[in-house]
Amino acid sequence: MEKWYRVAGYLAERLAELKGVDEIDLLTLNKVLYFAQRESYVRDREPLFETDKFKAAPLGPVIIALKRRLREKKLTTRPETSWIDAHKALLDFVVAHYGIMSAYTLSNLSHLEISWRNAVDRSTNVKRYEPISDSDIQIDALKIRMRDESITEPKN
Repeated sequence: MEKWYRVAGYLAERLAELKGVDEIDLLTLNKVLYFAQRESYVRDREPLFETDKFKAAPLGPVIIALKRRLREKKLTTRPETSWIDAHKALLDFVVAHYGIMSAYTLSNLSHLEISWRNAVDRSTNVKRYEPISDSDIQIDALKIRMRDESITEPKN
């Protein structure tokens, strides 16, 4: 299974290219990483990268260590080319679909996710970032998969 920070490095590079900036912001990258993980469950029924990495922050799902890696410019490694090729359709979709949205639009979208809401509901302290359950991300993915399948079913 791929390491989250390699996927983050790849997505950060692609998002920066799309937006025409030198560096992508932390909020956008955290949300796009989350949606990439969820989209992998939608399409492949398996995680794109290591599981149980997300926490519920006030602005949505985050990987806590991402802030330090961005600040210290430690998102330099990328997945192997073969891994990127195997996941190219998913990665391209996530960058094209979510990459054009503002960080706060992505944050608002993430607040609609069961996974984030359940983690916030479990939290007993506003300042504590409760872990987001990977099984809850799978539930969010299942909802999307079911919606997509109902849209594509022929009407009698």
